[in-house]
Amino acid sequence: SASFPLGGPQLATSYVNFSGKTAGSTQTRRDSLNISSVSDLGVGKYRVNFATNYPNNDYIVVASSGENDDGNDNDNSTVSVRLMDVDHFDLYVECVDDGYEDRDFVMAAVFITP
Repeated sequence: SASFPLGGPQLATSYVNFSGKTAGSTQTRRDSLNISSVSDLGVGKYRVNFATNYPNNDYIVVASSGENDDGNDNDNSTVSVRLMDVDHFDLYVECVDDGYEDRDFVMAAVFITP
C-alpha cells in the first residue's frame, strides 16, 4: 500500500474546466470547484476568480488546454500561470507557432497545504 504524508492523498482545493472560445466577457464553465467565474482578458488570456479567497498566494496551479477536433489541428500550446493572488490567477494559452490562442478546453487544478 502507498504511504502518503499527512495521512492521505491531497485533493485539489479548486479546479475548473471551461471553454476558451465562449463569446463575451465571461467564459462558460463545464465544471468547477471554488471558482466564481472565468473572465476573458483577450485572445488566449483568462482570469480565474476564486469563490473563496486563499489565505496567501503560495498555492500550486496545474493547467492544460486542448482542442475538440479530429486531429487535423497540430498546434502545440503551452499554458502559463501568471499574476497569482489570493482571489484569482491568470492563464495565458499560447501556440508555440502562432502566439496567443483560444482553445476549446482550458483546465486548471489548484492545490494548497491544508
